[in-house]
Order: sequence, then C-alpha cells, then structure tokens
Amino acid sequence: MLKKRYNTRNMIIIALGVFCSAIMILVLLKGSFHLPHIALELIGLIIAISLAFIVFSLTTGRDAVIVNEPSDYPPVNITPPQAGCIQDGTIDEREIISTIFFLAHRGYFIIKEYELQKFEFTYMKYPIKEDRSMRLLFNAIFGNAQEGDTVKLTSAQDRLIKAVPEFKKLVLKSITSKKNKEIAALTGKVNGFIESLINNSPEHYEEISQKDDDYFYKIIPYVYTFAIASKIPSKFEKIDVKTPDWYIPYGTSENYTFNVVIYSAMLRNLPKQLHLILTKG
Repeated sequence: MLKKRYNTRNMIIIALGVFCSAIMILVLLKGSFHLPHIALELIGLIIAISLAFIVFSLTTGRDAVIVNEPSDYPPVNITPPQAGCIQDGTIDEREIISTIFFLAHRGYFIIKEYELQKFEFTYMKYPIKEDRSMRLLFNAIFGNAQEGDTVKLTSAQDRLIKAVPEFKKLVLKSITSKKNKEIAALTGKVNGFIESLINNSPEHYEEISQKDDDYFYKIIPYVYTFAIASKIPSKFEKIDVKTPDWYIPYGTSENYTFNVVIYSAMLRNLPKQLHLILTKG
C-alpha cells in the first residue's frame, strides 16, 4: 500500500510545463510592454526553478520498487494485522481475528469454545511487550479482569465496538508513517511470504516442522489474515502437529488431538461470533 506521490516522470513533465508556460507568457509581456531586461532575468529565474524541480524529482521522487522475497516466516516485527494491511491496504475483521489468534499463541490468554460458536477467554498475562494496537484489543477483551479471570466474549461487546476504530487507526498509522521505500521493502517481504505459504510442498513444511514444532501455529494468524487458510491443511495432513495449549474447542477435553476438522471449526466459529458482536447481530 504505497503512499501516493509524484514520480520522476510526472515531476519532469510539471517542470517542463511550468517552464514552457513561463516562456510564452514572457514573450507576450515583452511584446506588449517592452521589458527585455526584466524578461531575461525572469527567464533565468524560471529555468533555475525548473531545474530545481527536476533535480528534486531525480533525488527524492523516484518510484519505490517492490521486489518479492520468498520466506517461510513473516517479516521481522510485522504483526498479522500489519501484514494484512500491507497486503491489501485494508483493516477489517480478519485483522482483528488474526490478532486474537496471535496473542493467544503467544500465551497471553486461552481461547475456549464453551458452547458451539460461543467463546470465552482466560487471562494468562498482560502483553506489555506488544505494540499499542495489540494492547488496545487485549484491554477491550478483558476490561478490568485480572490474571486467571475468564471473560466471555459477549461481555466485551461494548468495549470491542468502541476499540475497533482506534485499533484500525493504530495499525494503519504504523504502516503509513514509514517512508515509501520501507513500505515497498515490507510489501516485497509480505508478498514473498504469501507466495511461500501457498507454494511450499508438504515435504518442505515437514522439514520446517521438524526444526520448529510450533511453526504451524505461528503461521495460522497470517494465513487467516491473508485469506489463504483453506490452502494450508492439506499440506500438513501427514505432519504430526502438536495440540495447542491456548485453544480448547467445543466438545473436547484439554488433552484432545488437533486435526483438520478442529482447525476448520476454529477459523469458522470464532469469526462468526465476533462478527455478530461487532455488528450487534
């Protein structure tokens, strides 16, 4: 989502347009008012300004170039909502859900589906090291709750509805405050990460998982925000994925076995309840 700015070609066209217009005006003025010396001085000034425009455009107005960099992991210090914003320039419910999965995976709370499509969260620790948008959403979920407390998602409705606009502003600002070259570099990294997630073979994922047994859960928030979650399960069918300690699905005990059915239900049921809460459905 590169910020709009004039590129080199546009700056040169503007400079030449200004120069040519000035020449025409000065020629008319010279013929009408007989001011040759002033005209020459003004022509020199316009030429200098035009050249300054061109130099400025060549040094600071270049288009940012996006080069995709394939990677098995997301860009360093780029959260799922930031990555989603970089991908398509929008921040919607996908970014909020991805943040919830991201925070749960990092151990800040446990998600439990206590009834079908009804969720509660158990406060484990405060995300003091995460950015403002993450802490804002955490606070909206838990309110005045303390460590060890359990909060039903429905009880956080008013807080969430109030926090979402500010959450979106914070995520957007964290990207747009960067320079165009930085955004272009991050866009290339995010694009490369998405390409890798889609194109990696089951064998490659198995090799990664042997070295990083938490890898599957690290990518869940990102594949969700990228809207490619359905492309992942088939590639992990033959991989022994450990059961997450941060998610308890409906109708299971704490020692359940995580599988494709539970994965699909998790990515379907929580978004449904959150949507109802945010829209007061």
